[in-house]
Amino acid sequence: HPPFPAEAIGPAMGSSVNSGAITLQWEGSDVDNDIVSYQVILDTDNPPVTNVGDTSSNSLAATVESQRVYYWQVITSDAVGNTSASQIFQFKVN
Repeated sequence: HPPFPAEAIGPAMGSSVNSGAITLQWEGSDVDNDIVSYQVILDTDNPPVTNVGDTSSNSLAATVESQRVYYWQVITSDAVGNTSASQIFQFKVN
């Protein structure tokens, strides 16, 4: 079975954060419990296109600039190559 689309934990959809270093956090799940990686896409364009990192954890550090709106998405991959894309999340930077 493919993994379920990841759900954003932080920054929350529509929230505001301070500029500089932030941590993107999400929750992923899979019926088979075989998630191997997450690809994180972050951009000021919607839809986002810039891959800012691949990780096996549920968080990733990123740097954001003030007075911008960012969009982000998580692509979840499992052990047999199935993937799922989360919805596109959005937050503002003070």
